[in-house]
Amino acid sequence: MEFLWVRWLGVMPGHKYGFKAARLPKIGFVPETDDQAFGFLDPSLVIHGCHLIPAFVDGHTSELLATPHTAARLPGEIDDWAAYYVGMCVLCIAVTDYYSPHH
Repeated sequence: MEFLWVRWLGVMPGHKYGFKAARLPKIGFVPETDDQAFGFLDPSLVIHGCHLIPAFVDGHTSELLATPHTAARLPGEIDDWAAYYVGMCVLCIAVTDYYSPHH
């Protein structure tokens, strides 16, 4: 049986995002003190790629995972980015252009 041990991310409380707010979704690691911070996952359910952008203005923190030694960090690293923005791609194709007989 294959499985993954994961550290979950959650939406940042109070952060407004979307097209109306003109802001990207903002996520961060769930604090290790939360019962839902870690879990098991079937590998077939894994998203194989996404675009996470560090929220540089929020800096780094070691408060969400106090353990300095973990497989999730490179040797010598002791903290994580406090938050990340989720990159979104919007593809707009005019229906008349897409079905044009000249394509």
